[in-house]
Amino acid sequence: MIRNVLEMLEHSAARVPDKTALKDEHEALTYREYEEAAKRVGTYLLKNVTKDSYNKPVAVVIDRNVWSVVAFMGVVYSGNFYVPIDNTMPAERVKLIYDTLEPVAVID
Repeated sequence: MIRNVLEMLEHSAARVPDKTALKDEHEALTYREYEEAAKRVGTYLLKNVTKDSYNKPVAVVIDRNVWSVVAFMGVVYSGNFYVPIDNTMPAERVKLIYDTLEPVAVID
């Protein structure tokens, strides 16, 4: 039984590694590529940003492409939670979110 999104991704990457998982108007990623890229993001966050702390907010500035979704899953791999920041939001709204949550990192 799959219990969370990470298990779902890993299960899919093992079962159908070469099937397209994410696609936007410019590129596509297979399940294998998606999993590998997300793990790289998660590993980077663990080694360089959050170290031994977990369950911290990480802001992800979304550009509505496959890499935004990869960033979301990478944050989850690191044991933290993502906060999507739409790049079209007014600056005041973004500042309020940053001031309230005090994210440990911003992925853009």
